[in-house]
Amino acid sequence: MSSPQQGAQRLESDCLVILQNGIKLPVSSSTLAAASEPFARIFSIHSQEPRTASLPLPEINKFQGRNADAVAFLLSALQNRLSDTVTPALQLIKEVATLVHEYECAPSLTHISTTWLSELRMKADESRWQGNAIENDKHATDDLIGIAYLFDNAAEFYKITKQFTLFHRAGFCDLGDLMDKLPPAVIPAMAERKRRIFDKVSYDLNNEMNQLMAHLSVNVGNACNGGHPHGVNCGFLYLASHGQDFHPRRRQDYILDNVLLGLMDRAFTRSDTMLFITDQTCDRCRDALLPHVDHFIEKLENVGTRAWELLVGVCLDCAKTRGSSFPNCRVTHGEDNILLGKPDGNSCCPFLHIRPGNLLGATSSDSQDVGALHGTQGNHGNSSAHSVNED
Repeated sequence: MSSPQQGAQRLESDCLVILQNGIKLPVSSSTLAAASEPFARIFSIHSQEPRTASLPLPEINKFQGRNADAVAFLLSALQNRLSDTVTPALQLIKEVATLVHEYECAPSLTHISTTWLSELRMKADESRWQGNAIENDKHATDDLIGIAYLFDNAAEFYKITKQFTLFHRAGFCDLGDLMDKLPPAVIPAMAERKRRIFDKVSYDLNNEMNQLMAHLSVNVGNACNGGHPHGVNCGFLYLASHGQDFHPRRRQDYILDNVLLGLMDRAFTRSDTMLFITDQTCDRCRDALLPHVDHFIEKLENVGTRAWELLVGVCLDCAKTRGSSFPNCRVTHGEDNILLGKPDGNSCCPFLHIRPGNLLGATSSDSQDVGALHGTQGNHGNSSAHSVNED
């Protein structure tokens, strides 16, 4: 347990809480009674009783059967008797968060819960939310979502769900036990966001590659030789080389982080593109491609930028109300048609083949499909629509 905060004002204890392990914890009943209505029903009667030095402190046995460390930690936090520089162990925070939700005292702990969640979120960021990122716990990263919900911390909930949507690699069915406490809209919202970003990335990447290869097909024609593909076929080979990234075994297994981070990293994009040109194209296509590499890399970076703009977190208030709390939410965001239950609109095939004769872009029907895809994103496509500060 964290040590008492140095220099903190000591509250006068006027009653004893009997913990499950038999320890008697001195507490200030008036402070705890003000934390929430459930605590008021437990502590208010003691805060109003007259005290004399000769009388023993009254004892409260309302927390029998509860985790003793979690109860002591929660009551100490509510009385500002903890150091705000030490983040407790993840398992202890999970126990405390469950008590916070049950006793409805989250508003009294917003500041310190933000400190704890921010610290744990940064630990998860260091390992890109993979493996046993926090304290060797398999479900530590997805438990952060449940902890943020139980603490009713809207800002941290938004940030955590955003990072989880990007980096989570497995399906959304194998998650920690705290996920059962979430509103039912949260998990489907993250899965749908990942699907939309996946469709956007795959469509735009395929489109840019086919634009380039279609142009080269006309200029190079059928003069290519050898066993390498040429012209527009190179575009399909490039997409196929991403393997699991663009052809997941299960629909929910969209692996976006490597693709997006790669597209945003100019050095990686250049290396990846040059490796493809060197190894997977014939001599004539290679000679024709090289003058266009810089422009093509800029196109790929734009694909990554547009995809990043679609990556948003889940609004805790909207998740609770199925979107009816918008726009009066604690986190500023655009209208969320996922949580509102609005349809995605006309979906287009992400692997749309652009024939070599259409050098200027997609056909009119293709353009309508692209417009439909863009139109479904609402204000989330604008990265400036979010006021949550990113750490």
